[in-house]
Amino acid sequence: MDFEATPGLRSRRHLWKQLAVEIERAARYHRPLSVTVYDVDHLGAYNERHSREDGDKVLGEIATILIAQTRAADIPAYYGGGTFVLAVPEATKHQAFGLAERVRRMVEFTFAPGRRSRHKVAVTTSAGVSSYPADGEDPMELVRAARKAMKAAKKAGRNVVMSTPEVPEVAVPVAAKRAAGPKAAAKPKKVARPKKAAKRAKPKPAARARKKVAARRAVKRKLAKAKRVGTKRAAKPRKAAARRVKKKAVKRKPARAKKVTKTKKATRAKKATKSTKTRKTSVKRPAKGARSARTARRTGKTVTRRAGRSARGGKRS
Repeated sequence: MDFEATPGLRSRRHLWKQLAVEIERAARYHRPLSVTVYDVDHLGAYNERHSREDGDKVLGEIATILIAQTRAADIPAYYGGGTFVLAVPEATKHQAFGLAERVRRMVEFTFAPGRRSRHKVAVTTSAGVSSYPADGEDPMELVRAARKAMKAAKKAGRNVVMSTPEVPEVAVPVAAKRAAGPKAAAKPKKVARPKKAAKRAKPKPAARARKKVAARRAVKRKLAKAKRVGTKRAAKPRKAAARRVKKKAVKRKPARAKKVTKTKKATRAKKATKSTKTRKTSVKRPAKGARSARTARRTGKTVTRRAGRSARGGKRS
């Protein structure tokens, strides 16, 4: 077969030798070791439908995918009959399980039929994983345990990875459950939810049309009212301002004049009272002669005065 010449792919004889060496190393240094078995689903039907050459091409592409996803220390080999074996040193069962799942997804993606794909028929793989020393201490025992897990994956619906019972299995994909049958694809029972209230009867088309028209008219009325209110509110401050200006111009002038006159009269009266008080208190009483002279001026009578010395202290004749 041409695909067996793929660089990196080992033969079954080389697999047994190298696997025995890895088991001895794992036992001496107490290191983990895992084995994975891959099998192509429905390969016989594919060969009958197309041809053996097409089947060999599919196996060659799967071999290249397997080699691309593995490390240099891993040992990929073709076991025969559409089955590949991969020895994974320094890897636990969980790690080998993740690697097998990654290879399964890559094969499914590569052979998925579609517009951009050159493959018209979907091709998938099923895989089983075993580990040393839980599943065996001999190369044959490890491969047998991995093949047993792979057959369990086939029964579960194909396109699945499964391991030996020591490790919990990963959930089976929905497509595999459907292919397995009604028991595998059974869904969990739904929790009963409270019943919804009964829906109201839908109105007739004529009633709907009337309601729509009434709603539109109501909206138009609201808009018109809002416009009116807006214009009134805008006009009110202008009118009020004009009224205030008019009031200031007309009413305040006479009010001011009245206030001024009252204040002037009041101030004058206050000044007059003050002046009279000050006169009474501050003005000295004049002498007799001065007083008589002042009264004579007011009345217009003449007053004769005596000569000061002759009258008072002059010589008498």
